[in-house]
Amino acid sequence: MAGSKQTEVSYRLLIFCALSCEAKPLIEYWRLRALPGLGPFGFFADRDKALVVSGIGKTAMAAAVAHALAALPVEPQPALLNLGVAGHAEAALGHAYLAHKITDGDNGKVFYPQLPFVVPCQTAKLWSLSKPSAEYAHAGLLDMEASGFAEIGLKFSTAELVHALKVVSDNPSEPLAQVQPDLVASLIRRHLPIVDSLSQALLELRADLQETDVELFHRLRQEFHFSVTAAAQLKTLLQRWSSLRGLDSCRWREQNLRSGKEVLAWLQQELAQTEFFL
Repeated sequence: MAGSKQTEVSYRLLIFCALSCEAKPLIEYWRLRALPGLGPFGFFADRDKALVVSGIGKTAMAAAVAHALAALPVEPQPALLNLGVAGHAEAALGHAYLAHKITDGDNGKVFYPQLPFVVPCQTAKLWSLSKPSAEYAHAGLLDMEASGFAEIGLKFSTAELVHALKVVSDNPSEPLAQVQPDLVASLIRRHLPIVDSLSQALLELRADLQETDVELFHRLRQEFHFSVTAAAQLKTLLQRWSSLRGLDSCRWREQNLRSGKEVLAWLQQELAQTEFFL
């Protein structure tokens, strides 16, 4: 499989971990096999899901996401999950959270994962920093990868399918210096049922999004001109609208739209006002 895409497999779910000790419990649990020869990152997979070990930091994670989506046979609009540990100013070790807001601590960029499914754990805000910090200055989770993951992942999939699940590994009472690989693996292993449940929810949601009203998509393409790139963007926006609002509410004829560009702008504006998170 090295260096080329194979037709016999097609991945619908990709999970990204920064550390091998974060990935190990899932590799064992799902019995994933190693995929050698795919570049500088660690790749493991079964028939429909793949796991990638990126290394520490936002840049490494962003590079791993981009490389994986280029090197692997991935289905359109895949479910993407960043799994790992994080610090927290208040929560006890071992608590699992799904991020409902991801902020890059360096450039201030903010990403809002959408949660139109039953969430199997609590949710929290997450700050991604460029280096380890023992100050716990932000309210919520602290990691070093999620913003890089989200920024690249959202170029390939929708906000409903790009998520970060973090398990608390340190706090002011039990600081970062005490975090060891065995502890990290133990914390992740404790929450494998949540990872399983979340993965299934994302795959089911992805299947629903793929069933977007094809008739509406084709009707809009007949009414307005869309380039190939714009048509792909249109499909993504309609999938998000279907998930968040239901396509019956897409009253585009009432807007006096005059071009494909205006259609896309209107859809984006309306969806921006429909933040759906817990």
